[in-house]
This record gives sequence, structure tokens and C-alpha cells, in this order.
Amino acid sequence: MINVFLFLLFKNQAFKKNCTLLAFSILLFFVQNYTANVGERYKLPVFNSIAGRISQNDEYVKWFKDNGMPLSEKLVKDFRGINVDDGNNRSIVYSKYNDSTYSQLFNWILKDGKATYQKFLLTHLSYFFLADQSAELKRRVFCSNLQGYTQEPRGFYTNPDTTFPYFNFVSTIIFLCILVGLVIKYKTNILAFPLILFVLFGLNAFISYNADALEVKRHLFITQIVLEFINIISILLIINVLINKRQKKLMTIRN
Repeated sequence: MINVFLFLLFKNQAFKKNCTLLAFSILLFFVQNYTANVGERYKLPVFNSIAGRISQNDEYVKWFKDNGMPLSEKLVKDFRGINVDDGNNRSIVYSKYNDSTYSQLFNWILKDGKATYQKFLLTHLSYFFLADQSAELKRRVFCSNLQGYTQEPRGFYTNPDTTFPYFNFVSTIIFLCILVGLVIKYKTNILAFPLILFVLFGLNAFISYNADALEVKRHLFITQIVLEFINIISILLIINVLINKRQKKLMTIRN
């Protein structure tokens, strides 16, 4: 997606290069999609999302049941009230992967479950935009601590929660608003690059969050990294504009 925007943004400066990048990105997308289907990589993520989030809401459960999902009552019985993101509860989910009583559900996921879940996301935008999630759960989008997935922190990162992040969502919005104003004033496309990144990775955050209820932190740790990058590049671009403005002013005075 980034290459699509780069193609549109810089088509006059590097047309051939961006065409190549765009073509490669499209090819990579289809190859990844094909291998995901062949390897059935979507089976467990869809199950995790159904068990972790769908089972918590009667309206959602009914929708899936009406759309052919089996074992809806069993799902509610086994997972209602359980936070699958809690490390102590993960074993409950893992134990169902090879549970023969869930074979019917997994077979349905392989046949129709992926398409049904995608349809659900498109028809339930409040779910897609995390309306069913508490503020505490939503904060996982900006996680910068992957304890449980990595070794114990060492050195300056011993206490990661007090080291990072340097920037936050509010600072990002402030810098982006400044850049939007500069784009309007100076008509310089490169100043829109941080905004493009923000939109793309914002969309990616929602997609990744909904893709697997069990792996939100592991899939979304990149969000905070990109947020840091957006803030840094925004500051540099703003400074560059100010420097150029000052240089032009000095040249005008000298002339």
C-alpha cells in the first residue's frame, strides 16, 4: 500500500522505479495470499478471534450461528468471560486446537469460516473499530513491551515502560496538523509522507487487531515504532521547512 501512495506521490520523479515497486508489491500480495490459503494459516487466527471476542457477545454469536457456524453454545460455555490475552488463559485456547469436540468448528472455519468472518467485519464496523473493547484492551495497539515473547529486558531497557515511548498519539496528531498546514501553504508533496504513513499503519492496526484476538500485542508492537518514526520524521520535515524559509528570507535581504 505504501508503494501505491509513493507511486502517486512521486510519479514524476521516479516513474519507472515506483512502477517496479508497485508491481512487486502486487505480486507479493498474491503470493502471500496463496501460501496462506494452502498452508491454512488463517485457521487458528479465525478461531482465536471467534473464541476470544465473538463468544463474548450474544448478538455476535447469533450472527455467526445464523451464518452457519456450528458449536455456538459450546463456544459460549467454554470462553464467555475469559480474557484470552491473559497469559494464564492462553492454555485454555491452546487446548482446543487438538480437541476432537471442536473438529466440526475447525472444519467449518477451513471451508467457510474465513469468508464469514471477513463478511462480519465488513457488516459490523463498530466491531472492526473496536467498539466492543475496553480502553485497557485498546491500549495494546500501542504496546512497546513484549514480555512473554522475548527474554527479560537488560541494560537501559530494564524498565521498558519508563523508557519508551518518547512520543504518543496526541503529539502525532499535533505534528500532522502542522504538516497539513504546510502542505496547503507550500504545495510540497513530501510533507504529506508522515500523514500517509499514519493512515496506512492506522488501518493496519485495526486489521491486525481483528485478525487474531490472541496475538494482538505481538502483531501490533510495530505500531508504536512507526508512531515514533512518524513523530521524528515530522519534526525533521518541519525544521527543514523553517530552515528553507529562513534561508530564502536571508537571500531576499542580501539581494
